[in-house]
Amino acid sequence: MNQVPPILGYTQGNGSSSSSPYVELFSERDPTANDTNYPIQKRWFNVITNTEWILVSFTTTNANLQANWQEISTASEAVLEFTGGTGTTRFPVVPNASGQIQLTSSALTLSITGSTNNINFDISGLTPLTTYTPILSSSGGGETVSYTGSPTGSYSITNGICTIGFLIVATVSGSPSGLLQISLPFRCTRQVCFGIGRVSIGGSSNWIGPYQIQFSNSVCNILNAASGSLVTLTTTTYNLAATITYFVG
Repeated sequence: MNQVPPILGYTQGNGSSSSSPYVELFSERDPTANDTNYPIQKRWFNVITNTEWILVSFTTTNANLQANWQEISTASEAVLEFTGGTGTTRFPVVPNASGQIQLTSSALTLSITGSTNNINFDISGLTPLTTYTPILSSSGGGETVSYTGSPTGSYSITNGICTIGFLIVATVSGSPSGLLQISLPFRCTRQVCFGIGRVSIGGSSNWIGPYQIQFSNSVCNILNAASGSLVTLTTTTYNLAATITYFVG
């Protein structure tokens, strides 16, 4: 098969150079690892299958030089780069010499699962439970809590948005000291994050508010939105019902 011959050029600044890397080679077969007599970036076109290849690198195995040819798909172009959008840093990301881009989670906060034509991202580090038993307490201790029925709680996480619901009916005695706190099914990954809930203090028909729920580590505090102050636990009857939606992150 006739080939286009390379041209040897000369410039005063760079000396002699060949056009061989930029001259397409036409063949009736695909290149193999043994086709090593070509420079990097050499292109190879199979006229039988209409597929094109490019020489990206060389490797040595047991002292034998091998060529790494990468097929250039005619149906869909290879990924050239990832461009970052809003909230991203250190972009664009480009493939290495073998055309590969590696996905990692250095903080171990994402579970990345790949399949044939799909990459799936899930938030990891959260216990995959749907129900839990909320506990009423104070930040300073000293209280005795008697529950009416069993306190119930549940949560779900969808696309990084967490929804928590709980219902607690309890009478507090003893000497409570500190903030009114309700346990969470997992540790909040932010130091403090907020959600909105409805809270009754003193009975199911005596709704007092508006209140907000303030998250801090593994508990949430009740915040009086009107006064801006956190509620302390006292010796009274509590009916706490809340549905809270907030971002996990």
